[in-house]
Amino acid sequence: MTNQLLSVSTFEVTNLLPVAKMQISGDIGGSFKQGLPVVFDGTTSWDGDNDVLSYSWILDGVELSTEPMFEAEFMEGDYLLEFEVEDEFGAQSRLIQAFSVDSVSLDGFNQDVNITVLDETVATITTVNVNTQETSIAPSWTDFEFISTGIGIGINVESRITQTTQYDLVLIYSDNQMSFEKVNQTITTETALKMNLAVFIRDLGTNNVTIYDMPMPSEGQIYEGQSWFPVGLFDRVYYWGELAVIDTTTGTDSTNTVSVDVEIPALDLMDYITSIASNIPGSQVPLLVLGIAIDYNLYIDIDLQVDVHNNGEIVEMVVQTGASTPEILPSTPVDLQPDGSIQYFSYSDTESSIEIFGSIGLRLRIAQPAWLTTGLGFIVEDPMFLEGEWEAKLVNSTGPIGTSSSMAYSLSDQILTIAVNQTVEEPPEENETENNTEENNSSLTNETTVESPLDDATENQTNETQDTQDDTETPSEQTDDADTSSEAFDLLDYALYGGIVAAVLLLFMVFGLLRRKKPPKSPQQTNQPSWEFNPGNSW
Repeated sequence: MTNQLLSVSTFEVTNLLPVAKMQISGDIGGSFKQGLPVVFDGTTSWDGDNDVLSYSWILDGVELSTEPMFEAEFMEGDYLLEFEVEDEFGAQSRLIQAFSVDSVSLDGFNQDVNITVLDETVATITTVNVNTQETSIAPSWTDFEFISTGIGIGINVESRITQTTQYDLVLIYSDNQMSFEKVNQTITTETALKMNLAVFIRDLGTNNVTIYDMPMPSEGQIYEGQSWFPVGLFDRVYYWGELAVIDTTTGTDSTNTVSVDVEIPALDLMDYITSIASNIPGSQVPLLVLGIAIDYNLYIDIDLQVDVHNNGEIVEMVVQTGASTPEILPSTPVDLQPDGSIQYFSYSDTESSIEIFGSIGLRLRIAQPAWLTTGLGFIVEDPMFLEGEWEAKLVNSTGPIGTSSSMAYSLSDQILTIAVNQTVEEPPEENETENNTEENNSSLTNETTVESPLDDATENQTNETQDTQDDTETPSEQTDDADTSSEAFDLLDYALYGGIVAAVLLLFMVFGLLRRKKPPKSPQQTNQPSWEFNPGNSW
């Protein structure tokens, strides 16, 4: 063996451009809000040669991050974002997107409820948060150079997470302090998925890539009502043709995990494509043409586990008296004076991440038929070279073969405007009522005719008793009179009380004169007792 150069060869190396893909999440009703995190996800970017990619996020000309996924908060304003991916050979792909950040508006609520706090008040709050995202796994390629075609396999996952949170808000007001407490909280999380099998057809001559996205096949049923049809040796092959609900969980925990297994071995992909589509993309025609001359099978083996992790949280906000900007509800009671009011609302954040484990492979098997002659010489120089099996497999034994994450926010269904009940009952005008009563009694007494000393005595006793009752008051009445007198006691009240006393004295003097002038009446016999002694009768 010598160091001599045996031959000189010239060859061409083709480097495919990477494909940049990004997703921005964290909006409320289609707009991003000041103070709420915005999630930037570029993990679905891929490279046709499976080259290692580097990432760059540039915001208004300043590099913001080099991570494939991150989150950040922004002030109110308009921004221009550039996302760039680059492979190890310098090939680049770039996306540009403008977005705006607005302040949180209190006008976007379905209900505006006014609550007047007495002692303890309960309001029911509901938030419905919908988080959607798309996850793609870059293709793994098998190059069939003898037909100038490369075939790759990948996965596309579409998800929709709907998390509904409802709780009772207890408001407790004491000493000009308002406390908030969430009770009876229930959370319902609905997970809907759709999986597609992506077949990439690449023309090795032009490097043009055509993607054929088809429903993911499985041997078992994934969700209720899933459609199926027979394919090859399989009596039933289920296909994932819609965004379907695969799990619904209700409880008190906002965190849950849903796992789905998708399995099918040795499915003839060409038979499957024929069953679900009426037209085959033109870049797959060379494979079909070969089927006229040779025996071949394109098998797919699927063994996947899809884990969906959901985590939600309720964030409470208040707008305090005299303020216009919402703030996170403090852990201590909020100051609320009788002449003030505060506004309360909440929003929910739902973070959803998807991890795909397992493997998915594509195998091309070509058999040399006995009757094949050198008629295939126009394709390759040695027709026997066609016999064999080629395989591409997308697998990662140390972790997931694909991941993605997104964040969504949703405001509660109502905003509460809370004030203190300031209704105060006015005290009755007791002095005026008592004075009117005494005056009426005095007038009636003066108009009464006295017919006998006994009646006079009885009437005097009655008047004295009435006067005593008028002058004697219960402790509560005395307290009320004292409070009333302290608030409104003037010269008119002194004159009124003095007039009453003078009238009573005058009344006594009139009664005395009448009794002196009127002779006493003779005793009445009917009133004498039966045992009284009568003169002139014998005993």
